[in-house]
Amino acid sequence: MQLSSFIQNTVHKLSHLHIVVGTLFIATLYVTVCNLFFSEGSFLHVSNYTVSLFGKYLCYALLALAVDLVWGYCGILSLGHGAFFTLGGYAMGMYLMRQIGDRGVYGNPDLPDFMVFLNWTELPWFWAVQVVSGGWLLWYLLARVYSLTFLV
Repeated sequence: MQLSSFIQNTVHKLSHLHIVVGTLFIATLYVTVCNLFFSEGSFLHVSNYTVSLFGKYLCYALLALAVDLVWGYCGILSLGHGAFFTLGGYAMGMYLMRQIGDRGVYGNPDLPDFMVFLNWTELPWFWAVQVVSGGWLLWYLLARVYSLTFLV
């Protein structure tokens, strides 16, 4: 009976936030371990598709939580979350367009398909910066400019 009452008292003392965060941490740890250490034929294996789907769910949950905290509790309508989410989507699109190489519709290994369609002959400077620096430099600078511009 001692252990049961100890567990009940511990759960009662924890807030709901601690329980949710702990559950998400355990789920993330489980998905990571099961993807890396179990073979594909195993019952415990988690596929790469499931890992990416879980990552998308967590990403959208983080966005929803941020909007809820800023708008719901503070009463401030902040569109900055959407701007950063858009920048991340654009960066991912740039990265993926560069990764297809000559497998695109037009078969140009240097330019993405939409640039070939628009008769561009070379990459713009901001795409070249992304390729050279791995994308981190450009998006870091944009984040710094954005945060200084809209500082309240």
